[in-house]
Amino acid sequence: MKISVDNGFYELAYGTEKYNNLQFIRLDTICDVAYVTMKNVFTGEMLTFEQKKINLVKKNTRLAFFSHSTMNGVAEEPFHSLY
Repeated sequence: MKISVDNGFYELAYGTEKYNNLQFIRLDTICDVAYVTMKNVFTGEMLTFEQKKINLVKKNTRLAFFSHSTMNGVAEEPFHSLY
């Protein structure tokens, strides 16, 4: 078992399925078969994939939830205090 520290989030294609917002947990080799375990950071679901069957792994710098959001962290109009 190999455990690595990584703060990134991943997008993964496995067969016909696509997974987003995954955090790398560990890489295991059991009977000469490599498995990658990842965790969905929103649901907490742990997912294990056979490494040879992974079609795509892409590292994202932010969660998919925020990348499609139009959220503006700065107010459009100034806040006026009541006095």
